Amino acid sequence: MSLVTKLTGKEGVISVAGSEVLVADFEVVITRGTAVQPRVGKYSDRKRAGKVDVTGTLTRLDVDGSLLEKLLGGTPSDSSSEELHADADLVGGGINDIVTVGTDPTNPSVVKITITRGDADGTNSWITIQGTDNNDNDLAETVDVAAITAAVSPLTLYTKNVFKTVDFFTAGAGMNVGASDKTEVGLDAITGTRTVLIGAGTTFTFFGRAIDSSNNKCEVNIANCFFTEGSMAFGDADTYIAGPMSFTMEDPDDDLQLIYTTA
Repeated sequence: MSLVTKLTGKEGVISVAGSEVLVADFEVVITRGTAVQPRVGKYSDRKRAGKVDVTGTLTRLDVDGSLLEKLLGGTPSDSSSEELHADADLVGGGINDIVTVGTDPTNPSVVKITITRGDADGTNSWITIQGTDNNDNDLAETVDVAAITAAVSPLTLYTKNVFKTVDFFTAGAGMNVGASDKTEVGLDAITGTRTVLIGAGTTFTFFGRAIDSSNNKCEVNIANCFFTEGSMAFGDADTYIAGPMSFTMEDPDDDLQLIYTTA
């Protein structure tokens, strides 16, 4: 029987809430406090083993919004594919056109813009979407629109921002051309946008294991963890957008297991 020795990060496996994650660095820190009693006539205090605290940090190699979602703790909402404004003619005549939008997304979403050429080519222009964001603040985003020709029609564009409501849009004069057959604009919500606000926090099970070629292994299983800090740092082209993400746990007495096995 041999003890677990000489393990490296190559032998490590980390999972959060049952899903394996890739990390650049992972650390679990178990600290034991000290209960101290001063004494008369002694050079030293009497000490007893005190409280145990468990914290940890992981630095991700891959950005994953699901981890930040656990930190924020709010109930997530997912966008769906739905029509906000049916393809409809602009007024034509080469003027800015303000159009009211009658439908809001069921859940906040990026807005898909579809522009269809009428009977005349447009020129480089713009369209501005106005509504509100997740926190009910006014939100406006202007999207550049390339010249509309038969070869590129229909043109599909997307906002960068997520809209909770869409009140109206303004179409720039350069795209608002045509006489009998005018330029058309349609707006849609799309799938694939998940939004999360602040909530009570999310607990999860954290599992880490290192196992060598002889099947010697060391495992730590930590239930009811929650993230205490997270960041998304942007660097240059040679830098991963990584964490760190820091966590602790609710009750080490009940929820911490350290297991090591020798072959």
